[in-house]
Amino acid sequence: MNTFREVAERYIALPSKNLGRKKKGDVSRVKRLVARFGDKPIDSFTPIDMSDLEEEMLIRGNPSNGGGGFKASTINSHKRTFRAILNYAKDRRGLIGDDDVPSYTGLNESEDKRNPQVLSEGQIQRMLLCLDLLRGSMMRFGLATGLRVSNIKNLLWLEVADGMIDIPARKMKGGKRLFVPMSDQAKVILAEQKALQDARRQQPEHVFTQKNGRPLAPSTSVTNKAWANAAFNAEVADVNFHDIRHTWATRHAMAGTPLALLQQLGGWSSIDFLIKTYTHLTTSDMHEHVNNGFLGGSNSNTQMGGSEKAKERKVIRQPVSTSVAVKRPSKMVVELGGIEPPTSTLPVFVSKTTATQLN
Repeated sequence: MNTFREVAERYIALPSKNLGRKKKGDVSRVKRLVARFGDKPIDSFTPIDMSDLEEEMLIRGNPSNGGGGFKASTINSHKRTFRAILNYAKDRRGLIGDDDVPSYTGLNESEDKRNPQVLSEGQIQRMLLCLDLLRGSMMRFGLATGLRVSNIKNLLWLEVADGMIDIPARKMKGGKRLFVPMSDQAKVILAEQKALQDARRQQPEHVFTQKNGRPLAPSTSVTNKAWANAAFNAEVADVNFHDIRHTWATRHAMAGTPLALLQQLGGWSSIDFLIKTYTHLTTSDMHEHVNNGFLGGSNSNTQMGGSEKAKERKVIRQPVSTSVAVKRPSKMVVELGGIEPPTSTLPVFVSKTTATQLN
């Protein structure tokens, strides 16, 4: 009888779909699962087995985090890995059937999958004021590029040469190389990092480094307790780094960036997610093309149906608008270590009353 250990070891030895060897995170999750279920027959699992593991991770916590409980995203990643091993045993090895792969709740939930929030200008300013210099710079770079937190944390100088961002496929979530031009603000932040490292007489490979010239350790999260404390002090609830990426994408969509181009800039492997999430925000792009399907004449009577009186036609031509687009005054963002331009000058939609007050 095949054990979980035997199947898991074969599974982890296989190359991943896009990235060659399995990531360190995958390996560590498999090791933890093998330690828990090693000699258990592969065809004997029920939902209670994963429930027990989940409770243990919640109660015993993470020793590297001072005994604090594992995050929900970490627990769910273990559940997804466990399910992947069982599916491997079913689909590739033929060791179990469909009924031997229990259904587990929450497998599709992760930190990136939760409903992200769009940060306002005020929230961004307060976060930058409360964050330490390193994390503040990382956050600003995320707002300027839309890169995922792992790509920013592990960003190398050789990946940001000649005004381009060039991250190899093996480091991208979708397994495809990211090769896009940098925004002006991204270049400013890189210049700041270079000047800071030069002042410290350091020449590290990584762009974002600590005072000792080293990047954050693999076990150190950008959104750790220091990030959480900054969010608390800034009065920004439940903010993670994916919210930075979502804010960047939302601003692009609102500014009319075509979704196909946004997909390239952000390194998404599929446009389906963007269509579902951001189509309703690409208002300028839709307004530009919305009339392409109408080829009628320009006579006003034809446009109005030919039977309305002049006064009625005038009313129809001037529909009542419930909102107006205004630009709020730009504000300077004061950050530990200097002053930067505002992260956005995009128009925001407010009520007429609010527009009157702003004026």
